Amino acid sequence: MHNNDRKIGLPRLSRSRATHSVQKVRAGHCQHGTACWNPPEGVLDSNLPVGVGDWWSFVRVVRNIGYVRKRRRVARIMVVVGLLLILTAIAFTLSPGLLFFAYAGLIIGFLTFNGGMQQVGRWSRKPRNDEVLDAALSRLNDRYALIHYAEFPGRRPDHILITPAGIMVLSTREIAGRVSVNGRRWRKRGSPFGFIFGMSGPQLGNPTIENEEQIATLTTFLTEENIQAHVEGAVVFLHPNVEVEVQDETVPVVHVTELYDYVRDRSDVVSLGNRERDALIEKLSRGEELERVGSSPATPKKKLRAT
Repeated sequence: MHNNDRKIGLPRLSRSRATHSVQKVRAGHCQHGTACWNPPEGVLDSNLPVGVGDWWSFVRVVRNIGYVRKRRRVARIMVVVGLLLILTAIAFTLSPGLLFFAYAGLIIGFLTFNGGMQQVGRWSRKPRNDEVLDAALSRLNDRYALIHYAEFPGRRPDHILITPAGIMVLSTREIAGRVSVNGRRWRKRGSPFGFIFGMSGPQLGNPTIENEEQIATLTTFLTEENIQAHVEGAVVFLHPNVEVEVQDETVPVVHVTELYDYVRDRSDVVSLGNRERDALIEKLSRGEELERVGSSPATPKKKLRAT
């Protein structure tokens, strides 16, 4: 457990553990507030397109693109169903005998619609969270591999980073504004009106619990496969206009602009050989339709359907 009080955001994140003073770091500016989605400066080169396959990178990427497409379809269906429920409930209000069903339909429709809008934003956004991570870590060499949305029973890890030192499970958050964490307790600071109007946008939830559950899922799989590897986690904030006050952290918290340096610092001790790493990548590359990005721009994307 880390006991340093600090604030993270742009332009830098201090990882010093020798001080207990709160460090104030000004977050990046985003003129559209929580609706804005542009990667932080320095993460994506402005001269490069968003397509992952176009980045000049040596890091290997495996993406379960079939899962992405499925979640995108489900999100759109939720929006349509929620909207239909709301419209039907409004029609029911014209009949006094159907008021109970009208109120029930409004509540269920509202929740379904907002849940769908959250998922639409997550899976239809360009770039998606996985693509932002790809860009942030694109300078890593082929000893590293990013595996996105691998298929596991239970709470599947969204992003798995294989490093020379082991495995890192990354839980991402794309919210903006002021956030605080004290141990396992997270809080999004802001007005009640901001909470109401932000219900259809990205949510904070509890990144610590989510990351721990994802690590547990991955650890169980590795145990069943008789694979020994060090597994750790981190919570990564992506939005350029976020400030996180860390009072006490049970899981490391970093901003995406600091992720590359953080990963390099955690990879000093080599515990995975080339063969072990390659075998681990193949074991964790699980999904309906996998998109593999090679180690150079000359290597085209390969989409493979699981057999």
